Amino acid sequence: MSDAIKIRSIDFKFTDDMDLNWNPGNQEFGNFANVIFFMALGFERYFIRAIRESMERIKNPSILEEAALFCKQEAIHSKHHREHISVMDKKHPGLNALMDKVIA
Repeated sequence: MSDAIKIRSIDFKFTDDMDLNWNPGNQEFGNFANVIFFMALGFERYFIRAIRESMERIKNPSILEEAALFCKQEAIHSKHHREHISVMDKKHPGLNALMDKVIA
């Protein structure tokens, strides 16, 4: 068993009444980070797809295990990005449609 990658349990709660201006001391950065969530979601899905396609060629069992663990960790990240974007979409309709285009 590899100890290089640990699957972290992330327990973010995204609620409909969540303030999307989550960084009142630096609103520009908060808005920038909200935009980055879209790009991160697209990159994470790309990484997962590319690694899964490559896994059949990985012969080293420990590297294969790390690849599988990495995919699981990125899937957790993606889930939380999607949840955050869905909350933003309730306040700014159309963002879920944009998310669908980013991850297509």
